[in-house]
Amino acid sequence: MQEKFIPPYPRPHKNKADQLKRFFLGLSSWIHTLYEKSYHMKLGEVRLPRLNIFTVNEKDLVHEVLTDREGHFPKHYVQHEMLCPLLGESVFSTNGEKWQKQRTMLNPAFAHTNLKRVFAMMQDASKELIELLEAVAIKDDYVHIDPIMTHVTADIIFRTILSKKLGAKDAHNIHIAFNKYQTIAQRITTLRLYGLPSFGLGWLADRYARHIHQVFKDITKERYDAFHKKREDGHSLPNDDILDALMRAQDPDDGSYFSFDDIIDQLSIIFLAGHETSASALTWSLYLLAHCPHLQQKSYEEIQKVGQISFETMRLLKITESVFQEALRLYPPVSFFPREAAHDMTVRDKNIAKGDMLTISPWLLHRNKNYWQEPHHFAPERFTDQESQDKTSIKSCFIPFGKGPRICIGAGFAKQEAVIILADIIKNFHISLKGDHNVEPVSRMTTRPKSGVYLRFKKRI
Repeated sequence: MQEKFIPPYPRPHKNKADQLKRFFLGLSSWIHTLYEKSYHMKLGEVRLPRLNIFTVNEKDLVHEVLTDREGHFPKHYVQHEMLCPLLGESVFSTNGEKWQKQRTMLNPAFAHTNLKRVFAMMQDASKELIELLEAVAIKDDYVHIDPIMTHVTADIIFRTILSKKLGAKDAHNIHIAFNKYQTIAQRITTLRLYGLPSFGLGWLADRYARHIHQVFKDITKERYDAFHKKREDGHSLPNDDILDALMRAQDPDDGSYFSFDDIIDQLSIIFLAGHETSASALTWSLYLLAHCPHLQQKSYEEIQKVGQISFETMRLLKITESVFQEALRLYPPVSFFPREAAHDMTVRDKNIAKGDMLTISPWLLHRNKNYWQEPHHFAPERFTDQESQDKTSIKSCFIPFGKGPRICIGAGFAKQEAVIILADIIKNFHISLKGDHNVEPVSRMTTRPKSGVYLRFKKRI
């Protein structure tokens, strides 16, 4: 298999789908509603019963919307509705002063994601993953890789948040619950965009959100109560993790602390963003590597040359890192960033009303032929070749973690854990793909393979 190949993606429709077709496609996946012009237009427009959606796919306008220096493009209320059962009033979904205040209170917690500080923790989790895959390799069969990647990434962020390992049973429950939540939330959002009722699906979304919260809620409640009892008694607790930092955080104006519900909301987004997006990108990275045995070999030789992988030598794993970056380009974990027009405006001769949605799509921007050479091809060398024609686009059009003040603060965390995990897997195994299994990406809250990815791991001799 040659290094450059076109991985699966929904072939775009020739023309824009009518509202009925778009409705039924949108119930399952956003990227399946796209048509050919979507991939290179500068500003698209779709009029739905509840609101108008404008898709921004021109790099300068993307920059303007995401940096939002004047506050014209807050996060859209539709996204808040979609995520509220899971993330509540967290820093991910709030806007304006409330968002700024939460971000200020959260800053000390983010210190616990310091890359050097968490490096050993990531290596320990990756080591346990390798032990699991060694047991899988003995069976010489194909394994569903999605839940395994969810386990290792959720374990890493769980250790960072709560100083505890995440068990296999809890990781499995999270994988199942979040997939079900995505499916239900996608349907609810599509129904609402068309002005239709949710037909009781809301209680199902709440149910699956509670399943995810329960994984860390009991531990959090115990420590929350202990912290505030000790605080009232004039003592402090020795924990030194994200939960500890959240409990200590105080409102810059009145000195108040996060309530228990506030902490659950903030932990939910840190936990979700800290594992789900990484798990998605790792699954796609392994899928792409499985197609390219010679690329696995090149990466293996690079890893052998580096020798002991440490925080200082990570930067030398250029091939492994480029595979992860190309996976992020082709399958960005979050395919669409919805923003709201704060007032009436005119953009590229289109009249946009207050409340309309402007959506930035990494999926489209990363595959725009005006900015990328062979945009649908898997070509990780575009990130390492100094003569690559895509160098400018990598700087201006590569936005898997967003851009501007609301860029994902965990981008470096995600890249480091991914390179550690991929390097450990490549160092220990040959990876192959189940040939008769059809892999199809779907885009809901995150970009995942519809029916999973099944891989076989053969121990290197």
